[in-house]
Amino acid sequence: MPQYTLHLMTPLQADMSNRRWLSTQERSTIFKTAKKLKQASPADEQWQLDITRGDQQQSYQQSEDLAVVWREQDALVKTTLKNTGNKPVFVEVKYQGYLQQHQAENNGIVVRKKYFDINGNQVNLRTIKSGDFVLVHLEMSLDEKYRYLPDAMVIDLLPAGLELENQNLEHALKLDDIKVDGKYVRDWGGNTDIKHSEFRDDRFVAALTLSSYHNAHVFYLARAVTPGDYVIPPALVEDMYRPEIRATSDDLGHLIIR
Repeated sequence: MPQYTLHLMTPLQADMSNRRWLSTQERSTIFKTAKKLKQASPADEQWQLDITRGDQQQSYQQSEDLAVVWREQDALVKTTLKNTGNKPVFVEVKYQGYLQQHQAENNGIVVRKKYFDINGNQVNLRTIKSGDFVLVHLEMSLDEKYRYLPDAMVIDLLPAGLELENQNLEHALKLDDIKVDGKYVRDWGGNTDIKHSEFRDDRFVAALTLSSYHNAHVFYLARAVTPGDYVIPPALVEDMYRPEIRATSDDLGHLIIR
């Protein structure tokens, strides 16, 4: 591998540390780069490292990569790393977990989610009956500094007790003639450029264009099927090629189907 390529590794690592999200293309390129670096390294070149956790120390001397996972309370133990060899050691630390309560995220985009019945009235999410239709309204706005996102995608996971009403089927209940706040659904979406939509088993997905000059409105229809108490997942919107431009909707709590 050319020497100038190796000199780019440190700034690349610094740039990645400031990026929480990477696109599929960026992940693929980084993987290929790492593979090339691995092939360029001498097979017998070893690194040395001491890992101290609390009063316990573990020493390593090897040429292969090392992956260590600590879970739950073990992840909270103070950890010290010491390079005991003469070769540089690159370390990547990741924390992974789930919030006990979702917090909306707005990074250049804002997305709001509301539930209505087929008469255009907002529904009480705790009094839905099996067999009822639910109209979901997703409203998205884009920060003025971006002006235009031609490759946005919205992904809205369904609460487990709902099933999508596929608008591509001949006998599906059509939503265009439903009125919401005195306006037909087809009129709400008049300025929304939806390039593609999918009605999957567990989620609604749409690729669309977002503009800072007007809000985008997307609707889909679902049917309550299975009685129970279900968490309502937040809707996610992101730029497919710049995933750091993204947003999630507010926590709507639980949906109860009786």
